[in-house]
Amino acid sequence: MLRRNDSRAYLQELNDTTIGTPTDDDLVGKLLRDFELAGIKISKDDLARRMHEIMFEAAEELDSGRT
Repeated sequence: MLRRNDSRAYLQELNDTTIGTPTDDDLVGKLLRDFELAGIKISKDDLARRMHEIMFEAAEELDSGRT
């Protein structure tokens, strides 16, 4: 797990990374660098797959009215 004291600031960093980008490549790149700095090993494919899973889980929660 990434250990950040200010999760809102980190979320803003991630949001800023994606502004104006047509793909997830910039976001994935930032996350991979941050994970590497935190000593967490994950491949680009595994990260992209997990992001895809989370996106569908969030969509299902929104569709069902759970938040």
